[in-house]
Amino acid sequence: MRLVPELGETTYRIAKPRYGALSAPERTTRSARKRWGRYDSLGRTLYLAREAESAFAEVLSPFKRQLGALDPLESDAAALGLTRSELLELVAEEWGEAQFHGHERRATAMARRQVRV
Repeated sequence: MRLVPELGETTYRIAKPRYGALSAPERTTRSARKRWGRYDSLGRTLYLAREAESAFAEVLSPFKRQLGALDPLESDAAALGLTRSELLELVAEEWGEAQFHGHERRATAMARRQVRV
């Protein structure tokens, strides 16, 4: 690892709170390689982005659908007798109500936070 001088740039990172804003899991020769990120190397790899949207996109990329894949929400909506659009409207409305009433939920196991570095 090499430290470089700070140039006054603002960068963004999405980090698991258990590792801290500027920390990352250590990769060793004994680490399971399939759990590494695509650019990880031995030691610690810190991913930063120039834009907040890019940091979020990087974290969400494993969840994108394959080109040509069916939308999994279609079958969920059909099971409820709704169209996909109707289901999305109901979910958005429910989330809005939950946040309005102060019941915003977080999945602690997958909790991440945006860090301005």
